[in-house]
Amino acid sequence: MPDPPIETATNDLAKLNAPTPVPPTPAEEKKKEAERAKLDAKIEARLQEKPKDAKVQSSAAGYYMQRGDNARAAELAERGLALARPGGDRKLTSRLLVTRGLLRYIERDFSGAHSDGKIALNMDPKNWAAFELYMYSLDKWPRGKRSLALAAARRAGGQAAASEGAQEPSLRPGSGAVAREDGAAPAAAGGTAPAPTQEELTADRERASRLMALQTPGLARTPEEWQARQDAAPSATYEVLMKSMKARKGGELSSALSLAEAAARADPADPMVYANRALILNQMGDSAGAVLDLSRVIAKGWKWPLAFKLRADALFKTKKWRAAMSDAELAAKLDPSDADAWFILGMSRSMLGGDPALALAELDRAAALKPSLAPFRDSVREKLAK
Repeated sequence: MPDPPIETATNDLAKLNAPTPVPPTPAEEKKKEAERAKLDAKIEARLQEKPKDAKVQSSAAGYYMQRGDNARAAELAERGLALARPGGDRKLTSRLLVTRGLLRYIERDFSGAHSDGKIALNMDPKNWAAFELYMYSLDKWPRGKRSLALAAARRAGGQAAASEGAQEPSLRPGSGAVAREDGAAPAAAGGTAPAPTQEELTADRERASRLMALQTPGLARTPEEWQARQDAAPSATYEVLMKSMKARKGGELSSALSLAEAAARADPADPMVYANRALILNQMGDSAGAVLDLSRVIAKGWKWPLAFKLRADALFKTKKWRAAMSDAELAAKLDPSDADAWFILGMSRSMLGGDPALALAELDRAAALKPSLAPFRDSVREKLAK
């Protein structure tokens, strides 16, 4: 569990950083920065109070990462790992490794990030953020290596770190290697790494934002958890959202959308306002709008299979096979009984020209869960046989 005093400060920081419908004035932003400085002072006081507590170091690293001070976050993560012990709290060590790995990912040290994600997953196989970090950094590597690793991960039941070669974690600081494969030589002396494209940078920012959300204490991870929190203390937009959801289920889509827009304006930090609006837009045939809202939901760290599946479907329709495959993969991971997720995954893989045996295995699983998909599976099998 995160350190309670720091968790409170982190939640307060999240509220300060939440986007607003209208940009703050200079005076309002100055006031917010003063409040952030007060929170910083609270965190530093807590660190002085418990300088040898790895849990405090971990929580403070997460705070500074959300604050945008990556250098301070990295320093605290390393200190926390130095205080941790392999035989101690494995979940805490796993969280610290993910924090360090995320910071490496932000610096585009993908091999270091991948290593931290792999070890973190070995320490705590249920750490979703570790799995995300492992897969995101792996996605930066050559396609052939990624396919082999994905196959190994599936054989291990989704616990990628348990695949062949996984070892007990090392808490030593990394070498700071620039993104490259395990075992690959560094760039030639005097050479420079290829500059990332704007599309790559945008994807990196979205992924980093999502991982930071997963590491943020107190954030609802699922619609069910969101509902439980609302039952305990309803938010200002709860009543409007309930009316919008009721209208959507009743087929009154225009009314539902109007209410959803009002909720989004009132509380743009709540993932549920975008989740609800995405479902409405999807029913209205606005795939682009639904994808945008689903991306907002996903960026906030929600482990919601439907969000990934719906976005995968929209991406597949626009022929963005690789992105569709990535989303379908996560949807199937979250809900292995979802036939549509397996179907989109297999179809995307076949369109990319990936491993045909793996694609057919995914389509077979989809057809077993939903027999109506069997004809589509058979059609793909015939094409691959030619």
